[in-house]
Amino acid sequence: MKTVRVLSALMLLFPLLFACGEKRESKNYDHLKPYLLPGARAANFEARTMENRFISFSKYRGNVIFMTVWKKKSAACVQNMVTLEKIHEKYKGRGFTSVALNADNLNYVPSGKIIDFVKEKGITYPVLLDDQNQGIERYKVINIPITFLIDRQGIINYIAYDKEDLMSPENLARIEKLL
Repeated sequence: MKTVRVLSALMLLFPLLFACGEKRESKNYDHLKPYLLPGARAANFEARTMENRFISFSKYRGNVIFMTVWKKKSAACVQNMVTLEKIHEKYKGRGFTSVALNADNLNYVPSGKIIDFVKEKGITYPVLLDDQNQGIERYKVINIPITFLIDRQGIINYIAYDKEDLMSPENLARIEKLL
């Protein structure tokens, strides 16, 4: 029995012993970078509206956009949604819009619950359901909430991570500058 264990261990280690001097092929992993940086072009994607129609995010081009990516059960996300409503009300007549991209798995959180939640919170700006994860993938979202400030030319100007105060004087100045 002891001999079997030793032989099994050697069989597992054998490839490692002879692979140590082996040259590995260098691969380019740029496509896997986990985040976007300010200065990147805002990606287009299709998502479903609360009225169950698919639209292209490019519909909002030409406006200054504050887009947050959120989930229903995240307290920080909910706070961002409420804060974005205040920002939306303040700037909406000036070529500005807030947009919320929902990142919940719709197999587990039915879209009806999300729609009810949005109505309950009094959100009036566009809320999109990312059924096919296009927005999540194209914006390389790995942290939620995340909010992107996009200028009229479709360039990401600023990215707010986690529980940042979106109504801070610095953020409001960023919006004013882009308007």
